[in-house]
Amino acid sequence: MEKRTHGLQSEGAMGNSGLIKRVISIPDHQRTRLQIMAWWELRRLPYNLVVGLGGTLGLLLFVWFNKLPPRPVPEPAVAPLPVILFGAGANFFYTAGWVVELIARNLWPEKVPKLGPQLLLTGSLLSVMLALFPAIAGFVAWVWRAAAA
Repeated sequence: MEKRTHGLQSEGAMGNSGLIKRVISIPDHQRTRLQIMAWWELRRLPYNLVVGLGGTLGLLLFVWFNKLPPRPVPEPAVAPLPVILFGAGANFFYTAGWVVELIARNLWPEKVPKLGPQLLLTGSLLSVMLALFPAIAGFVAWVWRAAAA
């Protein structure tokens, strides 16, 4: 049976989760370029699901905040183009994760086993935070309307 490591040394709030450990675990041996790419691509669907759920929540909260009194916005439009561009951009930067890891593998081979999991967790967190931005904008707009009323 292949020994696996988790790539992260500290046990932070997310590090205690068994699911997170399984998602970011990597083989203990030196991986080939193809194995690094496969490691990332096997995690693309869960990444897209999590970011998509964050984006859906962000848009739903945006619409909800815009319907709150005082002076609710009649029908806040959610244009499809920004949603599509966000999804394409998120996947572009996701791909950049394994590109950076492959470049780093040549420059700093001893650090690469820890780099992939760190890039994945950091990039995923930033993507979800960005996906929730419409909710923050909707909240700020509601506070602004309430203060002006």
